[in-house]
Amino acid sequence: MEKLNLQFNAGEALAASKMNQIVGAINEAADEINALAFENKTDTIYLDFSKTSPIEIIRGDVNGDVIKWIRNNSHRYLVKKTAEGKVTMCQLSDGDSNVFAGDGSTAALDGTMGDVMVHVPTFYFRAQQLALNKWEIVFSLIDLGEEWNKYDGNQLLGAYEAYVDSSKVYSRSGVASTGNVSQANFKTYARDRGAGYTLTTWEQHCVMAVLFYAQFGITDSQHVIGSGTGSYEKETGQTDSLGMEDTRAETNGNTMAINFWGLENWWGNKYEFIDNVVVNPQSANGVWRITDRDGNARDVQGATEETANWYYPKSMRIGTHLDMIPNVLGGSTLSSLCDGFYYSPSTSRVVLRSGDYARADGGCACVSANFDASFAFVPAGARLSFAGEIHIEVDVDAFKAL
Repeated sequence: MEKLNLQFNAGEALAASKMNQIVGAINEAADEINALAFENKTDTIYLDFSKTSPIEIIRGDVNGDVIKWIRNNSHRYLVKKTAEGKVTMCQLSDGDSNVFAGDGSTAALDGTMGDVMVHVPTFYFRAQQLALNKWEIVFSLIDLGEEWNKYDGNQLLGAYEAYVDSSKVYSRSGVASTGNVSQANFKTYARDRGAGYTLTTWEQHCVMAVLFYAQFGITDSQHVIGSGTGSYEKETGQTDSLGMEDTRAETNGNTMAINFWGLENWWGNKYEFIDNVVVNPQSANGVWRITDRDGNARDVQGATEETANWYYPKSMRIGTHLDMIPNVLGGSTLSSLCDGFYYSPSTSRVVLRSGDYARADGGCACVSANFDASFAFVPAGARLSFAGEIHIEVDVDAFKAL
């Protein structure tokens, strides 16, 4: 009888595993059909930086069908490295990251089951300047021609600020995020995880800022989501039970971590070093040198000032790559972009994003170009990124067994 019970239980487990695979396949097919429904659909937003009111700058298809599709198909995942340049990930519940989406079983977010990371699906965009300080950005789920650029979905962003353990960068819940490490060392610690691992890229910083504008139609991200924590020492994981749900300023204030698009403390708490951009690479001329993932470097002219200080952009030079580079200054915490920009005329300044504590100069477009790659200070951290081959495992037990 005991043998029969074991065989029956094994059969049940096999059936459950097969059912998970079938449900996963159905969900993937549904996503593909859903995407095909938008084949000829585009969303267009317009940014008019001649206006200074944060609620008047953005017009067009705010939170349109394409933006909603991108948002609804973005999720938090547990991610395991399976080979060099390859990872396997399993989706967490959008309503509560403490459980898996597939079967509702408990998910360990402390590193024992992998890194907690956010995946944004592939989409296409076309950005062009219409007039002085006026830009048009169009979003699509398919490639519509040579003028279009691709946000490649084969990349991930850490859901939390970086945690360094044994000189390697991780994205874990329940730990104090790491600060007082230089950009140069953070980059080394990320790359020591293996092929494909870096810190947050300039592209990811800019894309997430533009997605915020496209979803909410306002340039004051702190006013909508919240300012972040009034300390740089908050333990990661405060938003675990929220999953993909955004926080709100009226309830969040500055007492807890903010959550935007599944990214905890995407601004506030700590500054975060960006991996692949340098300001004033050769001389104090306001040039931003961006090295893309393919290794190609491009120079973009930004604003210049003779004095190192905090400034507030009135407009951005967006360009075809969605570069959010300040080019006209003179705004404030309550007008224009609302986010701060620290400019230094010194050469070879690396870039920090986000802003620390819950200060009013922080936000989705906040950047600081004040320090070189060797400088470290306590409220400056980073965030893990990965680009490479990604496999989605829908069978939770199979993922756990990896």
